[in-house]
Amino acid sequence: MLSRWENTASSKIFKPATRREPLEGGYGGWLSRFAASLAIRTVHSQLYRKIDRKTGAIDFKKVKQAAEVWRQFLIGETSNPGAHRLYFLYNGYFNHFDADDLPSNWNTYIHRSIERDLMYTESGNFCATFVKLGPLTFFGSIISETKDWKQDSIRCGDWTYSKHNFTPNKMIWQYYILRAKSSQKIMAGISEKQQKIIDAETLRREAEFVRSDLFRSLKDDFDQFPNS
Repeated sequence: MLSRWENTASSKIFKPATRREPLEGGYGGWLSRFAASLAIRTVHSQLYRKIDRKTGAIDFKKVKQAAEVWRQFLIGETSNPGAHRLYFLYNGYFNHFDADDLPSNWNTYIHRSIERDLMYTESGNFCATFVKLGPLTFFGSIISETKDWKQDSIRCGDWTYSKHNFTPNKMIWQYYILRAKSSQKIMAGISEKQQKIIDAETLRREAEFVRSDLFRSLKDDFDQFPNS
């Protein structure tokens, strides 16, 4: 069943999203269950990394409770995830943002990066799973005392995609910038030997590379941040 949801998500949202096309036709219960599976796997991966021993800002009893709620929803024991809502953002419509403090890898990060994590506040009033699949981002609410994160929630049945393009609230927007800067630091740490391997492979597949979305994203960064 999980494979079917993943295949549906791939054909109906991931493929058009990587082409930066509008999402059309609405969605069904497959999207919420796909999002739940991502949230569960994110919790398990973080616990495997023993993140619960590395930070005191998260109540991990609540994290595990949320994962159990998503599991029950995923296997059909419940009809919805209750307070642990699932959210979805599609950031593939735009090419540039005119905003302060954007790192010079912004377009490459926002369109291409793949990662998962737990995002949370040090005060403990917010915690959610964060899964970024290129131009798609999924969140699973674990603890949320904020009231400005509602319009992107995924319905558990047939529904239409949100009409807005990409309007994350301030907290999520800042988190994107933080992650993009972190990604930039990692790339800056690539060794000279590794960079030569990457350059050689790029030249070997130059014709294919210039038609790729990666090339388009890199060009967007170059055009937007020419002095970086």
